[in-house]
Amino acid sequence: MPASSSKPSAPRGRPREFDYDEAVDQLVDVFRQRGYTGTAITDLMAGTGLTRGSFYKAFVDKPSAFALAFERYVARGQRTLADIVNGPGTGKERLRQVLQHYLGQATGAQGRLGCLVVATAAEATVIDRDAAQRVDQALSHVEGLFKTLVRAGVADGSLPRTLDADATAAALLCLVQGFRVAGKSPALRKRLGASLVDAGMKLLD
Repeated sequence: MPASSSKPSAPRGRPREFDYDEAVDQLVDVFRQRGYTGTAITDLMAGTGLTRGSFYKAFVDKPSAFALAFERYVARGQRTLADIVNGPGTGKERLRQVLQHYLGQATGAQGRLGCLVVATAAEATVIDRDAAQRVDQALSHVEGLFKTLVRAGVADGSLPRTLDADATAAALLCLVQGFRVAGKSPALRKRLGASLVDAGMKLLD
């Protein structure tokens, strides 16, 4: 009997020798799009191209995968903000740059993907305690940067000395997180423009 000419079928899914960092970035995108509770293991497998066995070997389970994705997402954002906070300009000028950064993140493809911090915060009552703590820490970090810039502006004379750094930082945090929420809505995303940054800067008068 002649030997079969058919080739063995290729293994399904990505082989074990995958790019780990790329896979974590793909996890970030899946969680951003679907949220923590809306994401199933099958969604994570589809987003990374991993087989079930490879996924569990690399990431253990959904909470562990989320922890890695959240850490990657937050670290990336914090590096960008640190460049602005530690960059040139008055406190007021750097505050405007931060608002412009958040506005940019809320528009286009990034706006459609949404903010992982905001998405997770919206699920705070149903997600596990560790995930909720990560959200609180991420938001507190941004609020702290706002306080730093407000105080810098008061010190360099670009902002009024009567400005309450704590209250202003809290208001700016709410504003930029609102940008990210609006960015998920096609109708609201079209209305996100430079005038909103100008409106935010009026909080500093």
